[in-house]
Amino acid sequence: MNNKILKVRELLKNSSGQAINICIIDSGIELSHDWINIKFLKTYKLTNKTENEYKIIESTKVTDPIGHGTAISFLISKIAPNARIFHIKTFDRNEEEFDKFFFALQWLYLQQKQNNIRCDILNLSLGFNNENLLEKMEDILSKMKETMIVLPYNNYHHRLKKTINIEISKKLKSAFQIEIIDYKKLLIGALGENIPVPWKENSYARVSGKSYACSIFTGLLARLKEKFRINTIEELEILIYKLLKEGEKRIK
Repeated sequence: MNNKILKVRELLKNSSGQAINICIIDSGIELSHDWINIKFLKTYKLTNKTENEYKIIESTKVTDPIGHGTAISFLISKIAPNARIFHIKTFDRNEEEFDKFFFALQWLYLQQKQNNIRCDILNLSLGFNNENLLEKMEDILSKMKETMIVLPYNNYHHRLKKTINIEISKKLKSAFQIEIIDYKKLLIGALGENIPVPWKENSYARVSGKSYACSIFTGLLARLKEKFRINTIEELEILIYKLLKEGEKRIK
């Protein structure tokens, strides 16, 4: 069942991510960029610490100083054009800012608990390789029971329960192909090299990396959720199993 390639373009042709909520914790969006045309977008930003505490507020002042958040949001919206995107601008530097990340993650959990934001899919890009951070991450993510979590694969991330881990697959020729690297661990390969994207300061770039593969798979997952009404990791596992068994035939 492993290392199989699934072609999903035809399977998803009547879906667009309609009414699926995707939350992104990243570096902001260049809203004035001519490649950014997201139909439903809500943006938030994490403010600088005051009285030793961060705050997150709804805002359109989410300029992206890195370029990464712009690229991630663009790729998700290209794959799932009718998904609802909630972007939380959290990072200002191209480096690890774990205190900000965990504040944003906890804030999102509380927003969902209070029914302010429904997060169907959470797209994460930040990687970590620390036991303490792993435990902290597990504690928060375990509470987000109604959210499917997509994050880049590494030796720590795959130990998180009920997450979808994404690798770059060099076997793929299209964003509408995925490689099932390890079915039981939900380790999935997606396109992630030499991808044209909008970038900071209204520029353009070609990018490679697991985080970009994550965003492409997140878009595909939104369309799978819309079409097959899957809401849990377990239902995704069953769907992948059926796809592997039936090839590209329509699932009835």
